[in-house]
This record gives sequence, structure tokens and C-alpha cells, in this order.
Amino acid sequence: MSKLLNVKIVLPLIALVVITSVTLSVMNKKNKVRPMPGSRELESMDLEILSKNDASWMEQSQALMRLSIQEKPEAMAFIKFKIEANDENLGPWVTRALGYFNSPESFELLRGQLQSNKPGIREAAIDALGIKPHPEKLKLLEEARTFIKDTQSRSRLQLALLRSTSNAAAKTTLAKAVVTDLQSKDLDPNSRRLLINEVFVHSPKTREVETFFKSLTSNIRKADEPSAIAAVRALKIYCPANRFTIFREALSRKDLSLTGQSLILNELIFHPGNEAKKVLKAASGSKGLNPTFLDNLKRQIENPRMKSPCS
Repeated sequence: MSKLLNVKIVLPLIALVVITSVTLSVMNKKNKVRPMPGSRELESMDLEILSKNDASWMEQSQALMRLSIQEKPEAMAFIKFKIEANDENLGPWVTRALGYFNSPESFELLRGQLQSNKPGIREAAIDALGIKPHPEKLKLLEEARTFIKDTQSRSRLQLALLRSTSNAAAKTTLAKAVVTDLQSKDLDPNSRRLLINEVFVHSPKTREVETFFKSLTSNIRKADEPSAIAAVRALKIYCPANRFTIFREALSRKDLSLTGQSLILNELIFHPGNEAKKVLKAASGSKGLNPTFLDNLKRQIENPRMKSPCS
């Protein structure tokens, strides 16, 4: 069971890293001085961005997240400063960045953000508590259950609990609740996008979750784009015999964005073989797809780096 959970959590992260690496590769060709992720050069650049008064909030949020993942003390100092300054633009970002820290200071700051009267800050605090599980964070999530009652925040709270708890029975109950919320018409688009993106990755294979997966894949052309992407990502978890048909149907959607198309195609690396090659070849003629991305994807399908979860 632990091996299955590891696969379910790690593989989507690998897919994200692959797409990011290809994007950075293209950026590096245009700008050769762009440092690679995790390098000292990028860390120095990020620290400089945080110290600049004229840096945009978008630049600062991206730099902050990279430094927070490494748990840099400078990132924590920046977070505290922006929380005290009540920064409108960076408020949700600095709150989410707290999720990468597991320290008494970060727990106390998150407790305060959970009590915020601003829904965006409150939801960011809930998301942060599910990023990097810790017993103290689990306690905070349980505390939040007693005073957070609105539908959107409650749904995010269930997902954060699902990510954080290791109790099988509790996970089953929470997964059922998340699926119920996903089928509710009262759920706002942003909360729904978050839940659908994570539900199959973090949920156990309960009857309710599997039924929901089947309902999406059986009608993937009519599902909204985030649902279609989530269903394709879940193919490596449920491994249905008709998974390549599902790939083709998802890619044939007329409203599919280039980002969505790239995310779906990238999932082929977990299903290498002749069928994956055929799907990629059929999609390669689409306008706008990055040739470097397609070439890299083709190489990974032809020379897989890992054994397929469905083999």
C-alpha cells in the first residue's frame, strides 16, 4: 500500500518537473544567463528580488516560493514582514509559502492567518497546512474544522486533511467528502479546480472515488478542462484497458488550451509503447505546441526512464 501511495504522489510531481525543465530549456536558449533551478546563482537572484522595492509582486512571489521550498531564513523574514504590512497582493502568496516550513514560528503564523476575515488569506492558510504534513499542522486543521463553515473553505480543508492524515479510515471518509463537494453546483471554480487537480493523487481507491473517475473518463469530451486533465493524470493510478482511447478523446476536445494539451500529452511518459507513440504522432501536427517539448517527449516515450505503473 505504501508503494502505491508513493507512486500516486511522486509521479504527478515528476510530470510537473518534466514540463518545467522543458520550459526552462527553451528559456535558456533565449536567455543564456538564466540559472538552473536549485543553483546558487538562482538563489542569489531570488534573494536580490526579495530585497528590491521595485520588484513586481509576481516576481517576488515566484522568488519567495523557490526560497521557501529550501526553507531559507530570508524567506521566513520576508513572509513575516509582508504579513505585518498586510500586503494585499502578496498576502495569499506569503501565507502559502509558510506551508514549506515546519517550525513553531510558522505554525503560530498560520494559526493567525486561519483566523483572517479575508477569505483569500484563510484559504491560502488551509492550502499551506496541506503542503508539507506535520503533526502540528494536522492539529491546526482539526482546530479549523470548528470555526470554518463556508462551503469553499470547508472543501479545501477536507483536501488538506486528506493530504496530511495517514489514517486509512479517515482518508476514506475525507475522499468521499471531497468527491461529494466536487459534484456540488455551489462550489466556486477556483476551489473546484484545486480539488479536482488533487483528488485522485491523494485519495485512496475507494468505490466513490473510482466511480467518479469512471464518470469523468466515460464523458471526457464534455467535462471541463481541469476535470479532463485530472482524469488523464489518474490513468496511471487506475490503468483502465481503454486508456489510450481516453487520451485521444481528451486531446480531441475543441476547447482544449495549449497548456491543457501539453499537460495531457506529458502523461504519455507513464504509458510508453507503440500506442503512446501513435497518440503523440497524431497530436504533433497541432499548431502552437513547442517542438522542443514534443521532441523531448518522443525520446522519453521511446526510451522510458521508469517502469510504467500500468505494466
